[in-house]
Amino acid sequence: MGVPWGEMAGWAGTALGGALALRLAQLDARDPRVWEGAVWSIERRIRRQVTAADASPNTAPRVVFAGSSSIRRWRTLAADMAPLQTLNVGFGGALLPQVAHYAGRLILPWQPAGVVLYVGENDLARGVVRRPDPVDEVVRGLRDLLGHIHQALPNASLWCLALKRSHSRPASWPGVDQVNAEIAAWCAADALVEFIDTSRPLLDESGRPRRELFAWDGIHLNAAGYAAWTAVVRPRLAARFGCLSTSANTPTGEADAAAAGSPADRTPG
Repeated sequence: MGVPWGEMAGWAGTALGGALALRLAQLDARDPRVWEGAVWSIERRIRRQVTAADASPNTAPRVVFAGSSSIRRWRTLAADMAPLQTLNVGFGGALLPQVAHYAGRLILPWQPAGVVLYVGENDLARGVVRRPDPVDEVVRGLRDLLGHIHQALPNASLWCLALKRSHSRPASWPGVDQVNAEIAAWCAADALVEFIDTSRPLLDESGRPRRELFAWDGIHLNAAGYAAWTAVVRPRLAARFGCLSTSANTPTGEADAAAAGSPADRTPG
């Protein structure tokens, strides 16, 4: 006699529910293994990109943009920072310890002339997995990660982007502001890392996030939001690399829908 369909469906539902529970538990535990598949795909893509760039006449410096999905979804990055050779290694809803875990595979091997980092927003949104002082953990994590990158790449320029007050995460705003203030002060006292205030351009006069700069989810940026970031990031890189003008020749409008995202692209921060 066959197994009743209802019982099979129940088993399947239990299995799927268990898999989802395991994935959420791993995320809560900051287990980097949940991103192994994504990191493997990024490695393959970047290896192809670097191979093609090495065979091209473009001798502009190589800059890695690393962090969570606010970096990953910056789909106009190459045009926004041209002619720099930009490598986008952002992934998913990554937490700071996960980015640190994969730095040896996603950041260091490409020997970049510069590294731009954005990570920590997801950690604050999740209360660093309900720990007592998430702000302190993010600040220490950022300092440790940037210090590790500098130790491995002593000649690379390092930039740390300010965390943003995401429209749909108001509970995180005080922590975001505190992390930004502490990291800005640390960078001001440390010539090895520059802080770029990518938070202020996204706010209105009352200090609230400008909704028109965010995608449908109120977390990620849309094309206008990334243009606001480009306006403050590109001049700072231009000050370091002589091949870069202060204004981008970005084909605005052609990637609006992609940069805005869709309900199918739900990875946070």
